Amino acid sequence: MLFLLSDNKVYKLILDTKTMEYDEELIKVEDLTLKRINSGEFQKEFPELYELQRMSEHNAWYSKGSVFNHTMNAAFLLEQIEKKLPVAVIQYLDEKIDDNTNRDILHIASYFKDIGKSYTLIKSKHGTRFPEFDKVGAEFSILILDRIFMSDLEKKIITNLIANQNSLVNIVHLKNQYLEKHYNNLEKDKSEIIIELNLLSLADTLNSANLKIKNPDEYHFRIDFYKNNLMQF
Repeated sequence: MLFLLSDNKVYKLILDTKTMEYDEELIKVEDLTLKRINSGEFQKEFPELYELQRMSEHNAWYSKGSVFNHTMNAAFLLEQIEKKLPVAVIQYLDEKIDDNTNRDILHIASYFKDIGKSYTLIKSKHGTRFPEFDKVGAEFSILILDRIFMSDLEKKIITNLIANQNSLVNIVHLKNQYLEKHYNNLEKDKSEIIIELNLLSLADTLNSANLKIKNPDEYHFRIDFYKNNLMQF
């Protein structure tokens, strides 16, 4: 049993040691493609990821569907976004950290960013909620990333992305009169991952079918905000 402490709340993550077994040879980052993950090829290596197939998610952003499908759809949209980025952002993504590029690390983060939802699910008549899933997922991802061939620095960047994935999403909305100030503060505080946060937030918003239908003004405002930010780098 693993205990995770986050904001004075203790989450008990019960780990089945049998599901945690994997080959001694670490998985290479280049082998973790969206196509191979969707095919179910890594169920033995990453059972926590495929557990998300059993979880239904329904809220202001998503219609009923599995968390796994929502996560993989967002990862697919991220790859599509990358084809139309400014040259400066593309060059940044192609830069190597240690063994892998910023792009590689971003993709890994996009695959595992919702892991914490398995342990924070709350159901109600209004839908599903996952309080602090980002913080829980970041701590839990440490176990997962140890199965992938990457440096400690690269693992740290991924956990940082997972932990802070909502830091931008939470401030970008039409009613935020201080958005520019809040964004500037975030850009200073998270300068090392601000490009990735904009990309992840853009992909998640594009993936939010409910938001697009029920609140199109909010949907388009957010998308335009992220796109404009990415043009500034």
